[in-house]
Amino acid sequence: MTIEISGLSGRSTNNTGNSSQVGDAKGDRGSNPSSAGSGGGDTVSLTSSATLLKSLEDRIKSLPVVDAQRVAETRHALATGSHVIDPVSTAENLLTSELALAKQK
Repeated sequence: MTIEISGLSGRSTNNTGNSSQVGDAKGDRGSNPSSAGSGGGDTVSLTSSATLLKSLEDRIKSLPVVDAQRVAETRHALATGSHVIDPVSTAENLLTSELALAKQK
């Protein structure tokens, strides 16, 4: 059975399910002779929201994971000794992170 999904340009789809299970779950397997065995006519349409989410996902994937300029500035500050570490702020940020992680469990 071929599944055609419109709205996903450049992506292939794989049918990993068992088509007999789908037919049995519907309870009407074989009752529609035009769709039995021919594999034609099944389509899925994406809403404009889904299409927008896909384009946003693609844009996010193209962004760098690390801010290279900030890394370079931090390296320079560490190398020259001009980087100031605020232990109170560091401790507060660490506690905030730990509390957020503890809430997720």
